[in-house]
Amino acid sequence: MFKKGTFFCIILILISTLYSQVLSDFEDGSIERWRSEGDGYCELGVEIGNPGDCLKVFDYATGAMNYAIAPLKFTGDWSMATTSDYLHFDLKVVTPISLYCSTTLVFEISGPGGKARYIPADPTPPLNVWTSYTADLDPLQWNIIEGNWLSILADVDLLRIRAEYLNGDEYVLLDNILLTIDPIISPVTPNCSYRF
Repeated sequence: MFKKGTFFCIILILISTLYSQVLSDFEDGSIERWRSEGDGYCELGVEIGNPGDCLKVFDYATGAMNYAIAPLKFTGDWSMATTSDYLHFDLKVVTPISLYCSTTLVFEISGPGGKARYIPADPTPPLNVWTSYTADLDPLQWNIIEGNWLSILADVDLLRIRAEYLNGDEYVLLDNILLTIDPIISPVTPNCSYRF
């Protein structure tokens, strides 16, 4: 027979498992190991988010396409995801000009099992206003570039979000980045076959 306190703890564990998710809302004053890939850089956007703090990604418009790369807490085994799970973020493109570059992916996930991209019906965001993007984890809504959906979800080692939308200097604000599952972290297995 369970004691009252033990039963309560079991209920809390079950509830937290059912509602587990990964969120970056930047309200702790940190960019949480988010980084930029391309020709720009990231910093904390203090009190300019949706609301509060956010991730501010600068683009120098001098070279490669700019992406925000998610920290490790978003990576791992996503295979428990259902088609009702999703990725979400809020975006604001801040610029005085309106010369859009070509529109491609908004989200990309990849790993040893392949690569998939999510492109919404209208991937060109309005300028200087907050826009929300949500991608259901439904293979019918993603472009499978390599591999297959189940193999990709089994080991996601990269989540990137587009952070460049213009031909020219700009900065992009990202906030409320949410994955509605909590990935199972894949343990690192050392390779012990080397001889010294």
